[in-house]
Amino acid sequence: MKLSSISLGLASVVLAAAMPAQAALDDAGFESALGSAWSTSGSVARSSDDAYSGSWSLLLADADASATYSFSTGIAVSAISELSLYVKSASGPLNYVVFGYSDGSSGTSYAIDDLGGSSDWEQFSLLADLGTGKTLTSLTLYGNSGASTFIDDIALVTAVPEPATWAMFGAGALLLAARRRRGG
Repeated sequence: MKLSSISLGLASVVLAAAMPAQAALDDAGFESALGSAWSTSGSVARSSDDAYSGSWSLLLADADASATYSFSTGIAVSAISELSLYVKSASGPLNYVVFGYSDGSSGTSYAIDDLGGSSDWEQFSLLADLGTGKTLTSLTLYGNSGASTFIDDIALVTAVPEPATWAMFGAGALLLAARRRRGG
């Protein structure tokens, strides 16, 4: 009994520590309706015309189109291990991407504007464009003046465990401590 309790406690701790990084965006592949975290302006829609993966993507139809994802809680830039998206547009990917920060400032990524148009899906990493020491609160994508732009599979991954992971880790540690105290 004592050995199985210790094994259970150790297993909880190991599982909690081994949990993978968590995606910070809900439905980043646009497979279900745009959730309440998204706000749009101009000609923006989910589209089944073209998708990198799955059946749906986000369509920004012109330069006046924009889509903003607002995070329910800010994410420390230092905790982000990946920020990328797939873009397809025959006339140049996007005009720009704007990052909103908790201090009210914003940062703009021109990285994807400089790469020119492609009729194939291209993945763009935006990680290097994030503000050091900042807390990310929103991400806004602006359309292209030359053509419609499709966006799919936005990946924003945090390396910091989610609260449920910490809870599992804590439960395992408490179980180990209780068993040790009881049995010596």
